[in-house]
Amino acid sequence: MTTDLLDWHEDDQTVDPEAEYRMLLNGLRRTEGFGLFFVQCSPFGGEQIIQRVQADLADQSVAVLKLDAPIEDGNVFKRIRDCLDTQPETQVLFIQGLELSLLDYEESKKRLGWSSEKIFSYSWQGVPPVLINLNQQRERFRDSFNIRLVFLLPVFAVKYLVHRAPDFFDWRSGIFPCSDTDELVVRKLVELSKNKDYGDCQNWPQSKRNSEILRIQSLIESSRDDINKLCFLYGTQGNLLATSGQHEEASERYTRVTKLQPNNHKAWSNLGGSLFFLKRLEDAIMAFNYAISINSDLFEVWLLKGVALNQLNRHLEAAQSFDRASQIKAEVPEAWLLQGDNLLEIERYEEAVNAYQKALENNIKDKETTYKVWLNMGEALRRLSHHERAIESFNHALSINSESPEALNNKGLALVEKAIAEATEVSEDNFKNDVKNGICLYEKSLSIKPDKHETWNNKGIALGKIGCIEEAIYSFDQAISIEPCSYEYVYNKACCYGSQGNAQDAVQVLKEAINLHPKCREMAKTDPDFDLARHDPHFKALLADQGTGA
Repeated sequence: MTTDLLDWHEDDQTVDPEAEYRMLLNGLRRTEGFGLFFVQCSPFGGEQIIQRVQADLADQSVAVLKLDAPIEDGNVFKRIRDCLDTQPETQVLFIQGLELSLLDYEESKKRLGWSSEKIFSYSWQGVPPVLINLNQQRERFRDSFNIRLVFLLPVFAVKYLVHRAPDFFDWRSGIFPCSDTDELVVRKLVELSKNKDYGDCQNWPQSKRNSEILRIQSLIESSRDDINKLCFLYGTQGNLLATSGQHEEASERYTRVTKLQPNNHKAWSNLGGSLFFLKRLEDAIMAFNYAISINSDLFEVWLLKGVALNQLNRHLEAAQSFDRASQIKAEVPEAWLLQGDNLLEIERYEEAVNAYQKALENNIKDKETTYKVWLNMGEALRRLSHHERAIESFNHALSINSESPEALNNKGLALVEKAIAEATEVSEDNFKNDVKNGICLYEKSLSIKPDKHETWNNKGIALGKIGCIEEAIYSFDQAISIEPCSYEYVYNKACCYGSQGNAQDAVQVLKEAINLHPKCREMAKTDPDFDLARHDPHFKALLADQGTGA
């Protein structure tokens, strides 16, 4: 179980905002020279406090240093000094946004692969640079700034200072917990619900998303007794976390919503999505099932459920999910593509072709999807031995991506298979020319992706068909060097030696194939490629041996 930096809880205590504000104001009035104040508040409440202090201390110069992004070098002292250089008359300086440097540091450690235990333990290992700076330069603060500094911080940031910057924190002139008023919370919730920028939040810099996550957390802290408000805020925060790739934290937010509002299908849908990205596929499917039990017309949920089922090799169930998605939105080509790919995997080729055709009928807007549809439809047609149509499909794929090794390989395979199927109807020269055309496509594919062992194997088979045995052996050797545990590649190489009548090498290589898979022995008993080697006593002994073949 991971600890969530934002999942802080205050002790049960009643805070009188007005009384706390008066104490802060009195402290600022009584303090002469250097003073260090910490106000525990939300960013919204902080804005109100600044406005009130500016009005109540009208006879003094009050300035604000607003940190909108993390301080990369951690040098808070320099930021304050630079601010005061431009406003030398300042007597009270409010500092907002220090918490962004703390959250950004936690995210940095996650990206570096630190464990949750290391991240959240309060030790001096890996103290954020901003807090190191505060601890190390506390005397410089006192000696350099003959003013009152007021840090406006959320609850978790104050606790962070207590534990990880104790030297600096101990110099405090006071700490003041100030909660938001109900009126302020309602106003900010309304603003949040109308914020259309969230639709584009995936394009925000991470620092902006972090800032918004913290702003929402402040509203959460002020909305503990209102379930509807809490669910809206947890859901919005979960969406920001998910967009940031923090699916563990996002799933925790969505789970909170499902506990408070079990019939909230959006929360179940989003929870399933985050669990899917966490590769917790069974849990994701369960969440999707809850969502569609509440609302059965959720296109994206049916679609993503189908993908999860497909990845679990539950293809029949996946087909049902894709079918339901297509019933809801028949005009979405991506749904038909996913259905076709799923059917292709379970060898329901006719249905796969129909699904791909449906995708093409629905005005695919991007080239990549169009390419995939033509490529995979060609593969389904090839497996149905509809070679002409398969080649036509591969041509369409290559017209979109002429450098696709998959399309080149698959078209080559279709050409060779077509030549073999029509071998009795054409001359030997025509047969060889057709096979050579396929081999040319294999070679172009390998020039782009030389480590594609399937293509080396296909090229070897084609070369063998036109009698280029030594070249075929070389191709199979290349395939085996990339995928040494493939019994098919080793068996195909043994066939080459057998077709040459080279019984010694045929026996040696076939023995290797049998060691990889015993069925190679049964295959060799009837394979005509070994007819010239069947007289050899070692070959006979190998086929008769029911042991390991060693």
